[in-house]
Amino acid sequence: MSKAVVEMYSSSVADDRSSRALDPDTRLSISTQLAGFWHGFGGVFVFALVLSVIAYGLALTSAIVSIDEEIHLGLKGATLAWVAQDRWAMYLLNWLLLPNPVLPYLPLLVGLVANSAAATVLASLWCRHERAGYREYFASAFVVLTPVSLFVHQFDTSQYGFFIGVLISAFSVKLYVRGDKRSRIFGILCLCIAISVYQAVALVALAAYLVWYLGNEIIREGSKGRVFKLLVDGVLFGLWMLGAMLLHKGTALLARKFFTDGEGYSLVDGFYSRALPNHGSAWQTSMEKFYLGDMWAMGWQTSALLAIALFASCSAILASRRHKGSSALLGFATLVGIMASPFMLIIATGFVWPTRTMLGLPIAIGGIVWIGMASPLRVLRIAVMLTALVCSWHYVESINRLIYADKLSWEHDRELAVELKNRINLARGSEDVHCRVMMVGLYTPPPVPAMLHVETIGASIFGWGQGG
Repeated sequence: MSKAVVEMYSSSVADDRSSRALDPDTRLSISTQLAGFWHGFGGVFVFALVLSVIAYGLALTSAIVSIDEEIHLGLKGATLAWVAQDRWAMYLLNWLLLPNPVLPYLPLLVGLVANSAAATVLASLWCRHERAGYREYFASAFVVLTPVSLFVHQFDTSQYGFFIGVLISAFSVKLYVRGDKRSRIFGILCLCIAISVYQAVALVALAAYLVWYLGNEIIREGSKGRVFKLLVDGVLFGLWMLGAMLLHKGTALLARKFFTDGEGYSLVDGFYSRALPNHGSAWQTSMEKFYLGDMWAMGWQTSALLAIALFASCSAILASRRHKGSSALLGFATLVGIMASPFMLIIATGFVWPTRTMLGLPIAIGGIVWIGMASPLRVLRIAVMLTALVCSWHYVESINRLIYADKLSWEHDRELAVELKNRINLARGSEDVHCRVMMVGLYTPPPVPAMLHVETIGASIFGWGQGG
C-alpha cells in the first residue's frame, strides 16, 4: 500500500474521531478506507486468528458430533425453525453459507474467523489512533480466548452464525459512535440483524459501547462541566439499542407470519435454571462463577487479572485533572456497568442462564484490560500485562482440556453404541426381526478425571433427556 493511502486514511480517522461526522463530499473511497483499515488493524486480525487456531486446533482436527447435530441429521437445507425462534437472520445465514447444517470443520473455522474479525473491529472502535497499539492486541486476545466462547462453539449447527452476529453487533457500535444520522440509522439496521441471528449478541453491543464510553469519552474528555452531556450521550445510546430491539421484534413477527404458522418456538424456558428463585442469588452465583473462579475454566487467574486491571482502571479515571467529583463518579459507575453488562439477562429475569449466552463477557474482560493499560502508573501497566499473559495461557490450556474431554466422551459413546448394537443383534437372533429399544435409567459415564462434564461439554449423548 502506498504511503499516500496511509496518510489519507490516517487523516480521515483523525478528522472522523474529532468531529464524528465526515462530509460526504470528502469521504474516501471504500477501497481506500478498507486498505487503510487493514494497514492499521490487520495485524490484530492475524494475531487473534492465530491465537484462535492454537486454542481450538484439536477441535478443528477432530470429527466430533456437536450438540444438536443428531437432531439436524435428518434435515436437508436451511430450516425454518430459526424463524420460529425469532432468528430470521440465522435462517438467512444457514441458507446462504451452510445449507447443510451438519458439517465438520467448516462451521468452527467460519466461527473463529468471524470472532477474530469482531476482535479487530472492537480494537478499531476503542483505539483513538490510526494504528493498533499493544493495548488493542492484549484486548483482542481476551475477546477470542475467554472460555465462554467454547460453549458457543459446541453448537456447529449455529455457532458460525452466532459469531457473525457478534461481528455485526460490534460493527453497529462503531457506526453509532461516528455520530452522524446516516451512520446511526444504518447501525440500528445492523444491530437488528445481529439480534435476529442470536438475541444474546445485544449484550456485545452494550459491553463494547461502555468500554468505548469510559475510555474515550469519560477518561479522555470528561470534566465537571460535561457530565450532563455525557449522561445524555449514554441515554441516547440506550434509546438507540431499544430502537434496534423493537425493530428486531417487528421483523421477527412479520417473518413468523409469512414463513411459519405464526407461532413462536421459544427455548427460553429451557435456557435458564430455576434452582435460584431470586435475583440476588442468581447474580451472586454468576459473579462467583465467572469473576471469582468458581468455574475452573476461568480460574483464579481471572480474579487476579480483574482485581489488578480494575485498580489500574480506577487510577486512570482519577489521573486526569479534568475528573472532579461527579465526573469521577460517572467513570466508576461506567466501570461497574462494564462488569455487569454480560449479566443483563440474569438481572432482567432473576435466573441463572447457561454460559453460551454470556457473549458479552469476553468483550467486558478485554475492555477492562484495555482500560487498565491506560493507567498513568507504569508499575500497574506492567502488572496488568503480566497477569494478562498468565490468564491467556490458562484460557488456552482450559479450552484444550475441555475439547479433549469432549473428544473422550464422544469416543466412549461410540464404543458403547457398538457394544449395544452387538447385544441387540444377539438378543433378537435374526437380522430380519425388528424390535424397539428403550434406554432405562440415568446413564453415568465412567469416573475418569480427564472426562470432564461442564454443561454441554463432555456430556454423553446417552445422557440427554435425563436418561429417558
